[in-house]
Order: sequence, then structure tokens, then C-alpha cells
Amino acid sequence: MALLSLLHSIAEPSDGQSGCDLSGQQVATKARRIKPLFKLYYAPGTCALATHIALEEAGAPYEAVRVDFGLQAQRSPEYLAVNPKGRVPALVTERGTLTETPGLLLFVAQRFPQAELAPLSDSFALAQVQEFNSYLLDRTRCQRA
Repeated sequence: MALLSLLHSIAEPSDGQSGCDLSGQQVATKARRIKPLFKLYYAPGTCALATHIALEEAGAPYEAVRVDFGLQAQRSPEYLAVNPKGRVPALVTERGTLTETPGLLLFVAQRFPQAELAPLSDSFALAQVQEFNSYLLDRTRCQRA
């Protein structure tokens, strides 16, 4: 849904007239040039998968960057500059970097409410979702550096 809105806004004429002067090919080309809003650092087999799924479900514009644990990339100076904790996930946003899965999931749900990823209008139900997310993360023991 978000992609359709994005493509529609790209194709919207700037002169206020109705109609679209861009071909489908031109719209697709412009859409590819749009910089992703977020950058998700992840490693396969970790709890970063939950944030990856949430971003996909929300239709969020993001770039996924694999952190190779086999090469100890999470301990590299480049990655430690992104996340000093040296673990995944890390989500770089326009306001800074977030690093803990329950916070990342809540951020995505609030940033993209149309995706209905969480019951945002019910504080008790939202707390229950947070409680469950924290429980799952504690039990799965996310892979850490």
C-alpha cells in the first residue's frame, strides 16, 4: 500500500492538473532513485528477522545490510560506529539508531500505523504486545556478539 502511495505521489503532476504525464517505466525509474528511509543491519538466524518482517509488512522504504558474524563484522570499527553494542538488529533512522527488537517493532508499528502491526489505540493491548515481544526475546536468547 505504501509503495502505491509513493508511486502515486511521484506520478502526480506538479502543475496541479489531473492526469499523469509519466509512463509506468518512468515512474518505476523514479521510484528506484528514492533513497531508503531506513537502514536495517541484520544477520541471518538472529532476532533481527522480526524487524525485517515488520518493515516488509509495513511497506517501509529500507535497505537491508547483512552483518557477517562469521567474519566478526559486528566487531569492526565500521559496525561499532553504527551500534556500539556490537549486535543486531540496528535500525538507522533519520533521528538516530535504534537497537533493541521490542523498541524497533514498536517504532515501525507507530511510524506506519496503516499497516496495523500493533493495537496502537489501546494502551493495555499495546502493553500486552510489548510484554509478549519481551518474553519471546528473553526465551529465544537472541544471538549476540
